[in-house]
Order: sequence, then structure tokens, then C-alpha cells
Amino acid sequence: MGEEGRGGKVKVIDRRWLDAEGELREGVSFPEPAPDPAPAAAEAVESPAPTEPAPVQPGADALPPVGLPAGVLLELVDVLTQYAMAFLTGQVPGVGHDPEAARLFIDLLTEVQRRTAGKASPQEAKVLDDVLFQLRALYISPR
Repeated sequence: MGEEGRGGKVKVIDRRWLDAEGELREGVSFPEPAPDPAPAAAEAVESPAPTEPAPVQPGADALPPVGLPAGVLLELVDVLTQYAMAFLTGQVPGVGHDPEAARLFIDLLTEVQRRTAGKASPQEAKVLDDVLFQLRALYISPR
């Protein structure tokens, strides 16, 4: 319907800056950059003394808190739990039962629990508590 009013012709304008060889095409020019305003005035202003970072208090997290989207914490717990269970039950091909590898994932889950304390929803905190209890019980059980 729109093409009928224009006579069915389309005009294409090539607005690329470079040609096939990567050279600047004819007729293309870049605007000149604006001159730097008053470079002498910038030198007259003293640069502020570098500030030292605030001392890190013992036990304080070095990273700022980050808000996680809904469900991400439970997905993280699920992935780490699957790896821990695979090592505890010997389901990893070529490795078999490896409690020390499983302990790494249990320790990671413990750190997740520590860092999300008071920030996780009650459901997320309960799932994390239950998973850690079950993994620790399986870890210390005789094989």
C-alpha cells in the first residue's frame, strides 16, 4: 500500500564512512574537535591531594552488597548442592567418591549462607539451612 504511492521505487543512500578497502570514502568528513578551553586556567587550579581509602575493619566485607534478582540465590544453592552431592555419592565419572571436593562446595554454601544472613527471604534461608544440614550429615556419614 505504501509502495503504490511512491511509484514502487526505493532510493538507497550509502552512509558508511569507509569503503571496501577500509579507507575513508570521498565526501565524508569529520567535524573538527572543539579546542580545549583555557588550558592555562586548568593548570592554575591545584589538583586535590589523593585521598587514602578508608581502612578496612576486621570482619567487614571488602565488596559492597549487591542485590540479587529473585530466584538467583536458590539457583546458586541448587547448583552448588548438585556438585556436592555428585562428589559425595561418587557420581562424577573418573573421580568417584571424593569427600574433599564435596567439602569445597559445602564450604561455598556455608559462605553463601554467611553473606546472605538477614538479606535472604525466609524461604531461601530455610532451603539453605536444610541443604547444608543434609550435606554435612552425608559428609560425616561412614562410607
